Amino acid sequence: MGRVEHIMGMPIGIDVRDPHLDPSALDRAFDWFRSVDATFSTYTAGSQISRLNRGELTLSEAHEDVRAILSDRTVRSTPDFPKLPLPGRQTTERGGRSGR
Repeated sequence: MGRVEHIMGMPIGIDVRDPHLDPSALDRAFDWFRSVDATFSTYTAGSQISRLNRGELTLSEAHEDVRAILSDRTVRSTPDFPKLPLPGRQTTERGGRSGR
C-alpha cells in the first residue's frame, strides 16, 4: 500500500509493506504532515512561525511544539538558526542572514 501527496511544496510518499495495515493510518500520517506544514511553514502567512515573525503571536501564545523547538539548545546551536524567522528579526533576503 502506498500513497503520494503534495505537502510542503513537494511530493511526500509513504510505502507500507504490511498488508494488514488499516488504510486510515496513511490518512493520519498525511494529516500530521499537513499539520506540521500549517504550523511551521515560513511560506504560509497563517502559520505560527509566520505570525511570530510578524509579531502577531508571542512565543508564549504559540503551540507548545513551536516553543519547544525554538528553545531547544540543539536547534539554537545549528548554523541555520540565525536565518530562522523569529519575532523582531528582519530577514534581509530569502534564506539569508537576518539583520537587526
